Amino acid sequence: MQYFYRFSIVLISTVTVFISSGIATASTIEEINQIAEEITVLIPEKFVGGDGQTKEANGSGSIIAKQGNTYTVLTASHVICRDPEGECQNYRDFKVIAHDGNEYKVNTNTIQRLPGVDLAVFQFNSDRNYRLATLGNYEPTGEQFVFASGWPDPKFVGKRERFFNVGKVLPQSIMPLLKIFPSSLGYEMVYSSVTYGGMSGGPVLDTKGQVVAVHGQNEGEKIDGVRVAIGFSVAIPVNTFVRLATQTGIKEDLKISNSSPPPLVSQEIIEIGKQFYQELELIDFNNTNPLDWLNQGNKMWRLGQLATASAAYDKALKLDPTLYQAWYGKGLVLTYWQKKEEAIAAYDQALKIKPDSEIAKKLRDKLRESLGSAKPVLNQPNQPESPTPEPLAPANSNPSLW
Repeated sequence: MQYFYRFSIVLISTVTVFISSGIATASTIEEINQIAEEITVLIPEKFVGGDGQTKEANGSGSIIAKQGNTYTVLTASHVICRDPEGECQNYRDFKVIAHDGNEYKVNTNTIQRLPGVDLAVFQFNSDRNYRLATLGNYEPTGEQFVFASGWPDPKFVGKRERFFNVGKVLPQSIMPLLKIFPSSLGYEMVYSSVTYGGMSGGPVLDTKGQVVAVHGQNEGEKIDGVRVAIGFSVAIPVNTFVRLATQTGIKEDLKISNSSPPPLVSQEIIEIGKQFYQELELIDFNNTNPLDWLNQGNKMWRLGQLATASAAYDKALKLDPTLYQAWYGKGLVLTYWQKKEEAIAAYDQALKIKPDSEIAKKLRDKLRESLGSAKPVLNQPNQPESPTPEPLAPANSNPSLW
């Protein structure tokens, strides 16, 4: 069987970093995963759909405090309430399942939504001793890697198990271009971790194992009823929660750290790559589902593997030339590679299919402005080329977001 990609650790080691004394060895990465596993909870719910059938969904959260036998969980407000803003009039029918599989009832009287942001806390009782999250009370920056932990809905990944994925904090300046919850709800951190529906409310940890954000959403759209992630993930920084925590009545019980992790050295980055890149699911090169290739391209784009992302978009477009999201993704890769005219042409193709795409318009027009012309580029791409990627691309042929 022929596969689409392999993983090149060489690509990661090219990142310019600062020397520090803290070494994030593979065992330390495993320790971060262990911390994430023990603090992350599953928040499943059952509900009656529009067709009258009982359905299942879920969100995630993290255990942040304990008082006696009462534990407090931090999550996204939209995980537990059907009303995204204002006073909640319709709480979801949910429970909480800890990492050891024990299931607990939740008293909705313990739910407290934080004002103005998509955050909430609730409580459950247990005589077991669960780990509490340490909250990183600082502003995450683009100099650091982060790790998303949560429970994807099985309809996205095929089975119910906790997902743990590395990413990197990205500049806030790209937030206005994303199709996500408004920043007015507290979403001020954008990062490149691969996330899925069901991970909302789950913790985002730094390389010290501290929770620095609460995951909320990935940028995506529904195509033929299937949600496709088309961009990055967004989260609410934990320092927002700490600032508002006095209104929850549990501030004295929180484990808070004001120190950020030291910058990583190149060997640490290589270890992160070894630990996680090699665990990604391979895709059969003979796969004929364009949405699978689109998802593959989006995943590789977020992981900074741009050559493989571009080839995946080409494969998707070969199978379905009318796939707007693949043209848009191809435009993103070409934009990063500074192939401006080709990127403009890709955005133009996307806009032919979806003329109301504000994000494609913004990106295209910014590129036109940088070229000193508001006129469209005339040589539109015709048929996408069939991808013929090498098993391992040379580092200089694959500029990376990392």
